[in-house]
Amino acid sequence: MPFLEWSEKYATDISVIDRDHKNLFLIVNVLHDSVESGSARTRLVSLLAALHEYVRKHFATEELLMRQANYPGLKDHMEKHRSLMQKVHGFVEQYEDDPDSIDLSELLEFVKGHLEKCLCEIKVALLLYSGLMIFGLRSSLSV
Repeated sequence: MPFLEWSEKYATDISVIDRDHKNLFLIVNVLHDSVESGSARTRLVSLLAALHEYVRKHFATEELLMRQANYPGLKDHMEKHRSLMQKVHGFVEQYEDDPDSIDLSELLEFVKGHLEKCLCEIKVALLLYSGLMIFGLRSSLSV
């Protein structure tokens, strides 16, 4: 069983976003498998760099789609993206400075927890927003 398993509860029904999220699960699972096999220490910088780059591209896509849809929570969502990117970058810098200072299991749990939480929040926000759009209530939203 994978460390992080995709479930329809994470699906947004936006194909490009769901594809990206599934790929993020795959990257996290590769990182997990590397930790379990003991090869993570030699591959951690490249794995974290791959995660960082993929997340950066995904966030740009997600933010573009939200901007095009005039999503009212875009500013807050972008701030969450920036915060996560800073944390991932911090892990890379910390590892480069002192490889033994990072507890890889703790890192994996952080990434897993953050990803699961964010995906559920995104789905709820998108469903709420799309529901408001369908019922013509968008004008009552405050940004």
